[in-house]
Amino acid sequence: MTKQSKFGLNSGGIHVPLTVSILKVNSKNRELDAVLYVNQNGKEVFGVQSAESYCQQQESIAFIKLINLSEKSFHQYGELTLDESFL
Repeated sequence: MTKQSKFGLNSGGIHVPLTVSILKVNSKNRELDAVLYVNQNGKEVFGVQSAESYCQQQESIAFIKLINLSEKSFHQYGELTLDESFL
């Protein structure tokens, strides 16, 4: 079992005291597609991800919301022609 600290970085089960400097150093040594988890009292409280990964995540969420809105509209109004769709 891994020793827990009040604050720590979860990097595959490794926990070390957390400072901004340690966060920066660890982020340089990690793949950009990997999320860096911040623990407090042995529980993950934050996930730090790259800006590119965050933007992709937000775009995916927006796309899913658009699909959901489209499905609701289809059930409410039925099928529309292309011209009707853009009125």
